[in-house]
Amino acid sequence: MADVKTGDILALVSSGDWNNPNGGQIDGTRSKRSPGSALKPFTYLLSIEKSGKSTGSIVADVPTRYRTGEGLEAPENFDKTFRGPVTIRHALACSLNVPAMKELQELGGANVLLELLKAVGMTSLPQSAEDYGLGLTIGNAPVSLRELITGYRALARLGESGGLRLRPHEISESYRVFTKESAYMIADILADPDARRAAFGRNSALDLPFRCAVKTGTSSDFRDNWCVGYTPDRIVAVWVGNFDNTPMDHVSGVSGAGPIFHRSMVAAHEGIAPRWFEKPVEVVDVTVDPRTGRMNPHEGALVSQELCLQESPPSLSLSYDYDESGRVLLDETYAEWLASDHNRRRQEFAPRAEQFSQEPLRIIAPVTGQTYLLDPDLPKTGRLTLQTHPSGLANWQSDTLEIVKDSSTATLIPGKHTLTATDSRSGETHTVIIEVREL
Repeated sequence: MADVKTGDILALVSSGDWNNPNGGQIDGTRSKRSPGSALKPFTYLLSIEKSGKSTGSIVADVPTRYRTGEGLEAPENFDKTFRGPVTIRHALACSLNVPAMKELQELGGANVLLELLKAVGMTSLPQSAEDYGLGLTIGNAPVSLRELITGYRALARLGESGGLRLRPHEISESYRVFTKESAYMIADILADPDARRAAFGRNSALDLPFRCAVKTGTSSDFRDNWCVGYTPDRIVAVWVGNFDNTPMDHVSGVSGAGPIFHRSMVAAHEGIAPRWFEKPVEVVDVTVDPRTGRMNPHEGALVSQELCLQESPPSLSLSYDYDESGRVLLDETYAEWLASDHNRRRQEFAPRAEQFSQEPLRIIAPVTGQTYLLDPDLPKTGRLTLQTHPSGLANWQSDTLEIVKDSSTATLIPGKHTLTATDSRSGETHTVIIEVREL
């Protein structure tokens, strides 16, 4: 727990029990751990600041493949589903993985985020941006609890960074690292219980009796979970895990660190009248359709209130955005999602068909003649991602491999295999032959 203005550490618990032989004398506030989704706010802050986006700007939560040094990877959200077009507010409040990675890619990659994280106090990150890749935004770079609370202090100070101090006479330099406008918009999202309700439910540990910006984080193997939040006066960060690095039994940030955070934040405001940040004059309210992110939605459309920078308002709605029944028309980016079982919004969206039919189908992965090795110690080597361009238009078949249609993957077994992709528009077929071997 720290004072936002001064950086003074008001309370610090480094382990549960100093005399516990199982890590009791480890300073848990200095240990480097995976922060999970706790780094996502910094990615969206960059989107607002560098791209002029609003809290209602749209990002695609759809099946996406990224090429890495190890091959193609297909990240998933925590609940293994995809939601189609979502606003930045919804994506951040509900802590979706895929939109955060897409935003970081649009910003130019991990380097821009790595520079910001170091600027706000996460200085121990040793690897290059290339090593972290887009996974940096979902927590593949270990940081300490002290570093994380230092970074969030910059958010709480609306863009001014500065360190923490255990003694009042210590000097902590202050410097601006991002704008107060972008920081205010991120705080508004993190303090919105309605926006996170779809993921965290009502009356969760994240809902306090006063307005508070809060974010959770959970590592992919449940070894670490976090909850960090702030008001203009106080900031609290909590890590929960085992010092021997063993995973917990499906304990997430909201269920593990969340209740501790809730009690600590309430206690931190004893004797302090809770208050909220003053909205910068350059931040204005706008009404948008949350399916398009555009202002002045047509009659009968869905509407939501969002924030934007006065100098870069969202674009205006066009009649071309909707079909006759009021559904939003989506381009080929959403083709695979529209046709999948993940699409539970069929009354809201429809494909812009003429755009889907312009480009011939071609197979991106797998490549014919390629050999795949099955490593028994790496379970994911048993799954092969199938990808075409345009996406979402292929029906895959194989006489020797099981095709998981919802996720566009094949379950690999040793042998030579033929896979066929049939273009759903024309019936034209495309074939690749691969070989699978065991190590």
